[in-house]
Amino acid sequence: MDQADYYYAVYPSSAGSLDGNELTVTIPSTQNVSSGFGSVHYAAAVAVNNNFAFKNLCGWIKFTVPEGSEVKRIVVSGNGEQAITGNITVTFNETGNIATSAISGVNSELIVDIDGPGEYYAAVLPGMNLENGVGFRFYTDHSTASEKEIGPGVFNTKTLAVERGDIVNLGDLGITAPVQGKICWEDGTPVAGIQVS
Repeated sequence: MDQADYYYAVYPSSAGSLDGNELTVTIPSTQNVSSGFGSVHYAAAVAVNNNFAFKNLCGWIKFTVPEGSEVKRIVVSGNGEQAITGNITVTFNETGNIATSAISGVNSELIVDIDGPGEYYAAVLPGMNLENGVGFRFYTDHSTASEKEIGPGVFNTKTLAVERGDIVNLGDLGITAPVQGKICWEDGTPVAGIQVS
């Protein structure tokens, strides 16, 4: 067996594939985030001097679902067809840093499954830019059946941008009390929603 020119590592190992010196990792469009941050942490490394220094390949949105909420699924989308998830292909330079990156196979919707109230993270493509705002729809189980939808959802007109390695805290995704600047998907009625800073 020939010895490889470089040794690569991906976290989680099931997320990546290698073609020559290009490493591709998929940031999935459906994520069960109930197991915590580690379940949505996508990173890769190339061995330099027999050591691996992992580099983040995604960014994250962080949010809280309040106590008493029946939400089990959240669908996130931009006001347009902007990429949220998909594949990121990277190469590394001789020092182990990312030299090039390219995005492909994108999805404009992120489905996030949760177990109920709590604090959660979801992975998104690096450089995600929902410049026309971001919307959320809420469901009472892990499906998007219309009878499981809670209310009309919420929409925020502020840009949501996430860079590689960044965590953007959206705060409480409550859907009961009116909050200025948060508008209903369907009729413009103010509803509670995200706080984008």
